[in-house]
Amino acid sequence: MPVMLAAASGIPGIDMHMFVLMLLPTLGIMGILTPYATGPSPVYYGSGYIPGPLYWRLGAIFGLVFLVAWLAIGVPWLALIR
Repeated sequence: MPVMLAAASGIPGIDMHMFVLMLLPTLGIMGILTPYATGPSPVYYGSGYIPGPLYWRLGAIFGLVFLVAWLAIGVPWLALIR
C-alpha cells in the first residue's frame, strides 16, 4: 500500500483521501483470506499454529464479515462524503 500511495501522490489532481478509501477494502479482504496474504500470515500458517483447513475456513468467515461490514457501512458512507 505505501508504494501505491507514493505513486498516486505523484499524479496531479488526484484526491488522495478518496484514493486511500478506495484501497482499504482490498487491503482488508486480502489480509485475512489466505495464509500468504500479509507478512505474519506465513509464520502462523507455516508453524502449524493454525492448521491449514482452519486457516482457510476462518479466512472465509472473516472475509465475509469484512465484506458485509464494508457494503453496509463503508459504501453508504462514501456516497455521503462525495
